[in-house]
Amino acid sequence: PGPRLTAARTEADLGRAAPGATVRHAFAVRNDGGRPLRLSALRTACDCRASAAPGTTLAPGEAGEIELDCTAPAAAGRQRRTVTVYSNDAARPALTLAVAMEIEAEVAPLQPRFYFGRARSGERTARDLRLRLGRAEAAPRRATSRDGRFETRLERRGDQEWRVALTVAPGTPPGRVEDVIVIETASARQPRLEVPVLGRVVAEEGR
Repeated sequence: PGPRLTAARTEADLGRAAPGATVRHAFAVRNDGGRPLRLSALRTACDCRASAAPGTTLAPGEAGEIELDCTAPAAAGRQRRTVTVYSNDAARPALTLAVAMEIEAEVAPLQPRFYFGRARSGERTARDLRLRLGRAEAAPRRATSRDGRFETRLERRGDQEWRVALTVAPGTPPGRVEDVIVIETASARQPRLEVPVLGRVVAEEGR
């Protein structure tokens, strides 16, 4: 028989984690086939890294580990991250391993990556960046645009909800825009929150 990749478990619950914390898990794997197993690729989300130990080749009967190392996302609630393991196992060339975690955030964006759509230079975007508070005492204090693409204004919407009103900074050229909104908070646990923002600035009418 050819190589055969098996895993003792394909899912792991890592429990609770704070936003931005490093979470790690090692999945036990084994070559239960009769020929050497070669791992050709390990693919993860951009906030995770994966590695194989002791290496990318397992002899017949040899055991190893797939180590997954992730940065806990900013979004609160149940989150899941995966690593897809590609190998020369003809019966199952791709094996997906997953970890789940519960993110406990005192301040969290409703959208970890905010898309504002289309707006003109000097115009307020059609959508606002909304924030949800786990504790009222963790209220945001200031919001700024890292690259100066936006003017920002913090607005309180209730005891547990705030929003950042975004206006495209005058002089921003037309085209795709990417920036990061940096939010400083009163939370000792989460003093700083960064939310990637992207969208498109359109030219003025008649220009």
